Amino acid sequence: MATQAAPEPERVERVERVERVERADRSERAERVERPKRRSVSKSLTLFYTVSLLCLLLILYFFLYLFTNRITTSASQPLLEKAVRETVNAMVFEENTILIDEDIDLFYDGVSLILYDSSGEVILGGLPNSFPAEITLVNDRHRLIESEINWNVYDLFVQYKGTGLWVRGMYSLSSADQFASNLTTALAISYPILIALVILAGYLITKRTLKPLEDLSAKVKEIGSGSDLRTRLPAAPTGKTNEITLLSENFNAMLDRLQNSFLKEQQFTSDASHELRTPVAAILAQAESGLIPGTTTEEKNHSLERIRGQIQNMDTLINQLLELTRGDRGTADVAFGRLNFSELTEMVCESLQESAADRRITLQSRLDEAVFVRADEVLLMRAVINLVNNAIQYGREGGFVTLDLRRDGPLALLSVTDNGIGIAEADLPHIFDRFYRVGRDRGQSGTYSSGLGLSMVKWIAKVHEGSIEVNSTLNAGSQFLLRLPLAED
Repeated sequence: MATQAAPEPERVERVERVERVERADRSERAERVERPKRRSVSKSLTLFYTVSLLCLLLILYFFLYLFTNRITTSASQPLLEKAVRETVNAMVFEENTILIDEDIDLFYDGVSLILYDSSGEVILGGLPNSFPAEITLVNDRHRLIESEINWNVYDLFVQYKGTGLWVRGMYSLSSADQFASNLTTALAISYPILIALVILAGYLITKRTLKPLEDLSAKVKEIGSGSDLRTRLPAAPTGKTNEITLLSENFNAMLDRLQNSFLKEQQFTSDASHELRTPVAAILAQAESGLIPGTTTEEKNHSLERIRGQIQNMDTLINQLLELTRGDRGTADVAFGRLNFSELTEMVCESLQESAADRRITLQSRLDEAVFVRADEVLLMRAVINLVNNAIQYGREGGFVTLDLRRDGPLALLSVTDNGIGIAEADLPHIFDRFYRVGRDRGQSGTYSSGLGLSMVKWIAKVHEGSIEVNSTLNAGSQFLLRLPLAED
């Protein structure tokens, strides 16, 4: 029975599925090829320790072998020379004859002796086994003769009137050679065992040393995989501080900064959304009010005025946010120059007299003349305006705001003092935070406040390498102190 061909759509789908599987296989193979092989730190350190120690053992063997031969050779030379010269001293010299006692000792304290006549013929004694017979006689010089057994040789020629003879002393270095041979054999036998022991010991020591790092890595991975930035690495036991504990402390400090930044960002986003939502809601309300049928032209104009006011507030808020953001990123355009702080403060006082008068507040100033600072005029003016506006806004009607500018050592000190409602002690640490306001009903003037004014002042002080602080008592008043470095003359 003939097989019925599969419908065209089914065949196409089957082909596409095969192609997808093949592409996935190719992608997986390519990923395996491109992915670099990772070697664990413990294996790398074990390999490093093993190679280093084995190389050190080889170097130690080489120097031990070399120094053993040299020490043995050097130590035998005085003994060899002493044996030869004492043999010469035992001879008797008469007329033209050198008399040699037949009972002379030809083996002296490990030194073999042999006597030759002036022509090089053996008179007394014989060559030791394995000593080369063709070695020439050289007067009064130590030599190392290499053969099956290495020899230290010393020849001395004795001449008396018309005759003479040679005395040769030979000292076998077989003991040194035997030591070197035994050392080589011992090394050849023990080297594989040493390799195994070194690898095992190095691996165990490395694993134990790196165990805190592995625990640290697992904890970091656990922290990174979660969303809770409050988790911290375990603290080191008291009195135990090393590189790993320092790493843990630094990592915890970094987490603290990240958590603070994250919380500030969350708070900033929430506050910015709230601050923008309020004027947007007011704009929508005014727009809907103006669009109600039957609304008079005067009511529509009133709605438009309210909308314009809210838009101006939004514009102020956005500009302040942009300025603070540029400051955080270090991209703010700051033009430093030598600036007369006294004149600038006086200008601010004059420009804000009307705002103070609206709340029946006396605005007064006591300014030293010609107090110069190195500052950006626009930013510094904005800081002074924010401080004075803040004092007027939260001041007491019928009260006062006083500006006092003077030199304080290397600094210019501007104090802005009011007798207004003051700030509670619990709120003082937060008043320079962005969008922070001490109660939504704290202000008495009814003017718009974005909650960014004091944040701007703090940033401006920081840009100018100065500082800002506040002293305040609830229901008694506040004093803000702005310090900036004086400009050089």
